[in-house]
Amino acid sequence: MIETLKPLMREGIINWCETVKSVVEEGEIFVQKARKSSSGLVTILLEGLPNAGKTALAAYLAVRSKFPFIRVCSPANMVLCDVKEKCIRINNHFDDAYKWPLSCLIIDNIEMLIEHNRLAPYYSNDILRTL
Repeated sequence: MIETLKPLMREGIINWCETVKSVVEEGEIFVQKARKSSSGLVTILLEGLPNAGKTALAAYLAVRSKFPFIRVCSPANMVLCDVKEKCIRINNHFDDAYKWPLSCLIIDNIEMLIEHNRLAPYYSNDILRTL
């Protein structure tokens, strides 16, 4: 599974400022929190400008977590899928993740996944509800 994450981190992670260092440190705190069985579901939202390295940071934290199940849910893997098929695939990702005591599911490029369009305010409510 780690091999599928390597392309997402092709430039590596460079702690070039306090913000990046802080995100990595906080991400590792969330990983430790997830390891505690009493904590339940732990979610992290990385937000920022396009091409800022959010996916690379998510993949980096996933690899460092060493969780037995790590998967990326990306619209790049669903190019020819209609809304119904996307919902089924997303649901399968979550079903698979719930089977493991520790799992990491990276939802990449959520705007494209829900078919969001900034010019004409549109998104797929079915996909959003599935998520």
